[in-house]
Order: sequence, then structure tokens, then C-alpha cells
Amino acid sequence: MKHGIESDLGNTERLHSFTEHTLGCLASNIKNGILKNPSQKRVRVVAIGGYNALGKSALAVELSAQLGEATILPTDSFLPDRKTRRELGLPDDDPATLDTDGLTDALQKLQEGKYAFIRPYDHSTGQHLNLTRLVPSRFIILDGTSSLHPNISSFVDFRIFLSAQPDVLLELLRQTCLNERNYSEDEFNKFWDEYRSSSREFVNPTKRYAHVVDVTLSRKFKSPLIRTCSESG
Repeated sequence: MKHGIESDLGNTERLHSFTEHTLGCLASNIKNGILKNPSQKRVRVVAIGGYNALGKSALAVELSAQLGEATILPTDSFLPDRKTRRELGLPDDDPATLDTDGLTDALQKLQEGKYAFIRPYDHSTGQHLNLTRLVPSRFIILDGTSSLHPNISSFVDFRIFLSAQPDVLLELLRQTCLNERNYSEDEFNKFWDEYRSSSREFVNPTKRYAHVVDVTLSRKFKSPLIRTCSESG
């Protein structure tokens, strides 16, 4: 079901900002899709996955405001640090890197109305930070590529997949890696070569699990658009 969203963001601080129109569309899809029976008072889980550097975390923050009461659970907290992944030769998006048990334990605690403790992942250093306490709320938003991992699908009520055309993805990834993750040009070029392969193998297939797909940035970096908000299946 197409919603015909195409909103000019103009000059924004970050290329992957989201408009209220887009957020309203997503929030409406979520509420209509998973709150059909208001008598069921259980905590609902929304997953935001897709390619790197497209603003999953930005969308999670703004969507939580739209939903009114939401706890953001970043799945990167359950990945090994960057040094360990490189030593083991594991791509960032390989499901084998995800601590599924730790993630599902945190999810279960929040769904039961209990606190969960995580160590957030700092992309600028590639290391985990100190323990942070998450407070349960009506919605849980899983933020990260791993949020669409099939092994945790039974916990998730609604799934969003962010995508972009290859040239847009390359530019956004390059900006993110050089400016925010302290990569050198050589490190980024190596990462991009690996990511093109690993994303085809591990990220793109998760699109089929999504309810809302192709929330897509345009090719025009100076004036990006949120092109579509469409419902899968």
C-alpha cells in the first residue's frame, strides 16, 4: 500500500533527517498494524533495520516521540567491539557476531516490565561504553541492522527496513566512517569492499521480513527526500 510520501527536507544538519509527514506515516502503520486489539496490554516491539549510515538511530529517536512512550534498544550493544571483529575476520553484519542470547534476555526483561542493562556501542571508538539502564515502556524500538535477525523475529511486532541507492549509500557511509568513526581513507576503502559483499549476503535478505520497506533517500545529497513509505506484502 503506497502512501505517496515525498517531502523536501531543504537544508538539514544531517542528510538522513526525517520529516513529520514520514514519521506520521510510520507511526500510523505501526499503531494500525500492531494495536488492533487494545485490550492486549503487552509491550510492543518495533524493529528498524536496513543498511548502515541511513539514520536508523535518528529515526528511532524521532519515532519514539511519535509513539509517545518508547524505549530504544540498540542492537549494536550486542556485537563484539571493532578490534575483535577485525581479529576474527567477521563482517559487521554477519549474524554470527550477534549475541542473540544477550539481546533476547534484554528484550524479555523490558517486555516483563523490568529494567535491562546494556553497554552501548560507541562507533567513534569501536568499543563499548559503561553499563546503561533501560527503563521499560509501552513500546520497545530495536535500533540496528541486527534488529531484523530471524532469530529474534518472534519478539518483534513491526519491522522497518531502510534502504538507499548504491551511490547514495556509498556517500553516506563514507561521510559516516570518516567523520564519525575515525576511519582513514584506506580503512574505509577496505570496509566498503567488504560491506558490499556482506550486505548482499546478510542485510538485503532481511528486507523480506519487513512490514514497511523502502523508506529511501534520493540521489540528490543537497536536498534529500524521503521518497516512499510502503507496506510490504
